[in-house]
Amino acid sequence: MKTREVKIIVKDPISQKEEILEREISNSTWKKIEELLETQDILPKEKVIYHIDNLPLPAEVKAILVKLIDLTVTIGNKVLAIGKKILEMILYLVRNFPNTTIGLLVGAFLGALISSIPFIGWILSPIVTPLSIALGGLVGLWNDLKNQSLRKEIKEFVKEFEALKDLYKEEK
Repeated sequence: MKTREVKIIVKDPISQKEEILEREISNSTWKKIEELLETQDILPKEKVIYHIDNLPLPAEVKAILVKLIDLTVTIGNKVLAIGKKILEMILYLVRNFPNTTIGLLVGAFLGALISSIPFIGWILSPIVTPLSIALGGLVGLWNDLKNQSLRKEIKEFVKEFEALKDLYKEEK
């Protein structure tokens, strides 16, 4: 199997730190990465920012999400805007899986409500909050996945990032 040596640079836009890795990857993994790079400009940066601005979130959260757009991974001489790609996925999932989104929000609300109970809320909160979020998300996801086309779209979406998984599997 033919391989190539690549340098991977991950740039964090918030901390301004860079992590540099060197890996030897197969040509098939390189082809998957190139396919991922071809699909990275589906939504322009300005449109992603527009969608973030229209989310019902506090300004601080929106500011962090906008900074996340600039998270990049350089693989060889190719730059992948991984932060923008992740945000596109989140926006896509919120738009196309409304039951899951509502289930997660209801679960988070119930967790917050239980944590506010005097005397025992602080004891129950670390256990009940994650469970209620997970349960709410799963119930919503179950309702969303009854639609077969959405299930297929999730599999296709996850397949896009398979190249990055392969990249970290391959050792020098």
